[in-house]
Amino acid sequence: GNVADWDFDIAKTTTRSTFYVDIPNGLDEVGEWDGTTTQLKVERVDTDDDGVADSWFLDLDAQVLIVLPNVGDQNPTSDVISGGDAAENISAGAGSDTMVGGGGADTYTISGGDAASDGPADAFGIVGDVINEIGGDLSSEVGDSVALAALTSIDNVAFERTAIRFEDDEATLRMTTTYENDNGDLASDIVHIFDHYNEDLPFRQVEQLLLDEGWEDNQIWNLVSGTNGETGDTLAGGAYRDVLIGGSGNDHLTSGGGVDVMQGGGGSDTFVLGASDYTGDLAGAHGNVTMIRDYMASGDEADMIDLSAIGISAEDVSVVDDGVNSYLVKNTGDSQETGDSQVLAELTGTILGEDETLNFAALTG
Repeated sequence: GNVADWDFDIAKTTTRSTFYVDIPNGLDEVGEWDGTTTQLKVERVDTDDDGVADSWFLDLDAQVLIVLPNVGDQNPTSDVISGGDAAENISAGAGSDTMVGGGGADTYTISGGDAASDGPADAFGIVGDVINEIGGDLSSEVGDSVALAALTSIDNVAFERTAIRFEDDEATLRMTTTYENDNGDLASDIVHIFDHYNEDLPFRQVEQLLLDEGWEDNQIWNLVSGTNGETGDTLAGGAYRDVLIGGSGNDHLTSGGGVDVMQGGGGSDTFVLGASDYTGDLAGAHGNVTMIRDYMASGDEADMIDLSAIGISAEDVSVVDDGVNSYLVKNTGDSQETGDSQVLAELTGTILGEDETLNFAALTG
């Protein structure tokens, strides 16, 4: 059909805003398609110079980077792999490797076993891979990504803030994965994003975590950085799936709505919830609502939940658990048992004690 009639005005559900279209290359001499295609880029552009992208443009000359040029090797030793100025796919194989990114929106691909938790340490005594982004493209819409190719669920990634070399305390993001290897055994990889939380050097950030092939909604997560305050950090998510990890201070974590992973770490943290799009029942809530992984209801480091952004009054909120996780629900009917309620968030792995209640801040109503 006529490309002028193509309609790309569909609701965005991920941060991927560009379409790539495979067009058949035509028929051969006997009238049959040979199976080859040409890949074209369709992107949103500003046609009237008002600063707002208002039309779709078919770019016939664009360099399509669905398949990035590969940099690195698959040696089973602890290596240092350096990228160049362009967008590249950087990988290093097995061993405790260091991958150094240059310019462009790089993807660091780590397959199962590439950064084994029981592997040899590098020259600094670090087990697992280290991503050292030294030339991130701050003007890029997508930014740099780390792709954990062996995983399909965010449940298989544990997050922790740490320091591994000469950076400030808690400036590096450590991700520990669990998965089933080819032998059916439980295995683990460790990946460090060096100095990710250094607000003075934002080019060090790796902006996205990709799982599996990194195209489905639940496979694309933004690794949110923030600002460092005297008593704690401030991290704020956006419209898509975000990972917000606090440190040991009294952190302030704000969800932009939808499905996020929030983890305050030590200290008395405040979790600001955004709007939930989930309308199903409790049984299907896990993975479809924001997940607070380390909520503390009592003690010296008790956390707070702030519902002011979604304007819910205290009497409309209750907590229901399924024996493993607790769920914060807004009741819109007589009781939770009627099913007439909305699940707002999950307190992952948390079951409140008999004398514990949720601590709310700034409820409206």
